[in-house]
Amino acid sequence: MKKGILLIIIFSIFGFWACETEESERAVIKATISGEPWFSYEPHAILSDSMFTLSALSTDGVSIEFSVSGGFIGGYNLEDTIKNKAKLTPNRSVYANRYRSDKKSPSGIVRITNIDEKNMEISGTFYFKAWHPTDPIYEYVSDGVFRNVPFSYMSFE
Repeated sequence: MKKGILLIIIFSIFGFWACETEESERAVIKATISGEPWFSYEPHAILSDSMFTLSALSTDGVSIEFSVSGGFIGGYNLEDTIKNKAKLTPNRSVYANRYRSDKKSPSGIVRITNIDEKNMEISGTFYFKAWHPTDPIYEYVSDGVFRNVPFSYMSFE
């Protein structure tokens, strides 16, 4: 009887540990948008020697996208240029307001902290201030983290 209880306890602990490990390895992108939590478990990324692009859509239809002119570990200032930009779309409607990083001054940073070439996953942090082109309205995307996001590698050689 004691052996049976001991085995149940051991399997319960192992099962709990295995679930926790699996959850922590799951691809995710999280942020706070103007004070509200946001996340997506299905982010997608493209990486090359000269570019990194990430896009993610939450279950309620809010999307975050950013693109920077580098595919290496390091920090990249976000503006509204061809090279480094970010976009926030509150919903996927054709008529949705689209907020983008400010072209007048750096409005945020994307920081790539890890590139796992073996598993084709990328991790890092980000934040940015996004504005709407026809209104003086800003949305603040803060505390952004992307972890274990699968990427496709593109070579332009």
